[in-house]
Amino acid sequence: MFHIEYPRSRWEEPGYTIAEHTGSPPIRWADITTVVIHYPGFARFAHPASPSEVITHTRQEQRYYADGKGYSLGYQWLVTIDGDIIQSRGFDWANAANSPANGWSISIQLHCEGVGDDADEASPAQVAAVNQIIAEATRRAGRPLTVVGHRDTKPTSCPGAGIYRQIQAGVFRPDDTPTPPTPPDPTPTPPPTGDIVLHTVAQSGDGWWAIARRVYGNSDVAANAAALEAANPGVTIHPGDTISVPGRAVR
Repeated sequence: MFHIEYPRSRWEEPGYTIAEHTGSPPIRWADITTVVIHYPGFARFAHPASPSEVITHTRQEQRYYADGKGYSLGYQWLVTIDGDIIQSRGFDWANAANSPANGWSISIQLHCEGVGDDADEASPAQVAAVNQIIAEATRRAGRPLTVVGHRDTKPTSCPGAGIYRQIQAGVFRPDDTPTPPTPPDPTPTPPPTGDIVLHTVAQSGDGWWAIARRVYGNSDVAANAAALEAANPGVTIHPGDTISVPGRAVR
């Protein structure tokens, strides 16, 4: 089982516990075939986030669901930009975020900046955390699970352009599954080492993973994305921004 940085006991408050507002049955693992990835759809997340900020936000989201929708947070798990896992329904109750697919799916919400086409990709730390959750869900279901975006189950922009690109690229998978083969880079480039140079971000919805592919090619995308993020601490990417790129200039 993976590490849960924020179990329910750490963030729940009286009158707004998950159990008090959940009428869903336990998960039927024999029926589970799919993991559905979500995002919040608004940009207000601190990065890095303090424990008090994470707890306050999770409590606010639970209150929004309980008071406004009449049931608890519908996701099984939430993952912060820093890769910390928050327990919502966990693996105790069926989800209520994927209608009409609730009975045969698991739901994970990823904190991210931006909305729709301007939404960021998941950070490398988030990808690693999500893949741990998928690996455990796969073990419990006893079969490989398909990973899709919320937009694949109903008309919605969720989980945003950045995360959806990652889903389509096969980034989210059990952490013990081999990386899918990628086509060879027609113009191989060196890994991100050496002098720092500048790169202008001009594309809507750009994120670390997309930039890493464009700059360094399809090899070692996760490591290159992490290097880019480390070279730009605290930076949230927006179209037209200029960021630091280790290793080489971009033509």
